[in-house]
Amino acid sequence: MQLTYLPVTDIVFSDYNLADVCKYMYFDIDDDDKIIMVANHCVLKLNYITIEIEKWYSVDYSLDTEFFMFNSKQDCFIVASKKDALLIDLKNKVEIDLDNEFSIQDFKSIIYD
Repeated sequence: MQLTYLPVTDIVFSDYNLADVCKYMYFDIDDDDKIIMVANHCVLKLNYITIEIEKWYSVDYSLDTEFFMFNSKQDCFIVASKKDALLIDLKNKVEIDLDNEFSIQDFKSIIYD
């Protein structure tokens, strides 16, 4: 039996009720068949072979997500718009509102260092 892979570029996200899909996506370090992405104000895992979608984390804030960045262990990430940013530490179950914490009002990009 031959497996057919569906390139992510061929997926019409609206067919799966996904809106506000962030352009930054990451392969899941625990499962090569999954991509971690932000859509519908949630962090989702999309199995690009079966097209199964799993909600991984709900973001409480209504962000128009433009930026999404993980650390190397994928246990901490930043999700941000141009005006708001959240640092989410999954390991310690902590959310930090970066724009309020550091009085930042205009995000141009984010990086992991």
